[in-house]
Amino acid sequence: MVMALGAGHPDESYECGPSTMLKSIETAAQKFRVKMLAMEARSMQEINNAFAIMVRERAGAIIVMLDPVL
Repeated sequence: MVMALGAGHPDESYECGPSTMLKSIETAAQKFRVKMLAMEARSMQEINNAFAIMVRERAGAIIVMLDPVL
């Protein structure tokens, strides 16, 4: 399992933003039959929760997408 963690850009049409990258990652995960869990985290509590889920689900990798606007 791979976990993608990011904070989405408020404008979904933002062409280089995390939502666009997430779609590409999801497509690749499906192609290689890799289970993926995507989470959005905007606060320290949400980040902590995401890592707790990652540990519980035994994620083998993490992809962190940063939003340059944040």
